[in-house]
Amino acid sequence: MKKRIIVTMLALLLTVAFTSCGGTKGESFSAIFGANWEMDVEETFNEPETGELEKDVQPETNGPEEDAQTGGNTPEGDSQSVNTGENGESYLPEDFLNPSEDEEGSVFAPGLANACLYSLYDSPEAVDLYELFYGEGLLELTEEDRKFLEEQGAMVDLDIMKFTVEEMNRVLQEYFGLTLAETEGAGLEKFYHNEETDTYYLMHSDSNDKYINILEEKKNPDGTVELHYTLRELPEGEDVSGERTAVLKEVDGRYIFCSNREAE
Repeated sequence: MKKRIIVTMLALLLTVAFTSCGGTKGESFSAIFGANWEMDVEETFNEPETGELEKDVQPETNGPEEDAQTGGNTPEGDSQSVNTGENGESYLPEDFLNPSEDEEGSVFAPGLANACLYSLYDSPEAVDLYELFYGEGLLELTEEDRKFLEEQGAMVDLDIMKFTVEEMNRVLQEYFGLTLAETEGAGLEKFYHNEETDTYYLMHSDSNDKYINILEEKKNPDGTVELHYTLRELPEGEDVSGERTAVLKEVDGRYIFCSNREAE
């Protein structure tokens, strides 16, 4: 605005000087200095009062190409997937562990997969057969069975678990991929064995059922699953073991146990 006033005053002074020098009052100032003079002056000084050009300032952002190269703000995650057992889906089949609970939340029928975690072993051949089969005998006893056990001095008033080798092989094949003959026989000395019928017996008055308290699952690049857990008597009870790590692998559509160790 100040520049416009100065230019106007300058034009008036020049007009006076021009008239006094012989110019006619009616002559246009532009006629003397050129038709574009007024336009040039207006274009030159037609600026905002602040003297600064106003423009919208946009925040800097990464373009699509840069985001594609840098991955934006999302770092690439680990190739392994992790599951806490409480959030998300398990890598293991549904009801593989802790398959059945009563209304009070205590373990009712934990299943054989739970029993595969009761003992520690570096290879499936070393699994403790006593812990595995402790509460799993479902075969009915005969008079011949009782007579044999009485002759062996067994306490026949206790709960008696009876297993044929065929039944033991079925369980071992299902969960470890081997037969009884292929194991190291760990814990087998605690059974009574009838060699004539190739039948094994266990006697006890309690249960070794445990709840598997899953802490974390990991799927390794080789496809095996790491299961981090503790043992409990009841789902809401205290831990009765330290943290353990079991490794399982999928074979022919089922998961078998490869090892079960104390966590490092």
